[in-house]
Amino acid sequence: MPQTNADTDKTNPLPQHEPGFCRVGSPCWWRRVFLFFTAVTGYILLFIGGLPVVGGGISVLAVIPAMVGGWFFRILGGVLLGAFLILLNVVLFTWYPDPFSNPTASGNVQGIPITFVILATGAASGWVRQLVNRANRQAAELRREQVALKHEIEERIAAEAALAHIQQ
Repeated sequence: MPQTNADTDKTNPLPQHEPGFCRVGSPCWWRRVFLFFTAVTGYILLFIGGLPVVGGGISVLAVIPAMVGGWFFRILGGVLLGAFLILLNVVLFTWYPDPFSNPTASGNVQGIPITFVILATGAASGWVRQLVNRANRQAAELRREQVALKHEIEERIAAEAALAHIQQ
């Protein structure tokens, strides 16, 4: 198999032959974008439906689309899509105020912790995806080396048997 520039370039963190690689604009990439926005749409519907029942705690569910984004688009994608979800939460809380919040309280500190959780979850899921891909790649390399070593051992055993036969 000829080596491409992505195979030999050690600075490229995502070679083209790596499992899960999708070029921007490819059908695989669009499928991932569709799945992310499907998760976002599901979150919006759950937010609108659950806010009157649960209150502002429903915003915790934003970690689900953040995890999807991080898994599909790596660490940087998870952080960027997490930032998008934070802005989405601001818009949703602006359009649909929390019925259980104290209107006399100054400032809304309720949503601050979840912003860090959303960013961390998106980055963490992207990091886990990279670890999984690295482990799979290393396991495949070990399997190839094992087959090569097995073949070499068989050749040496055959050579030793031939040598023993000649010496008799």
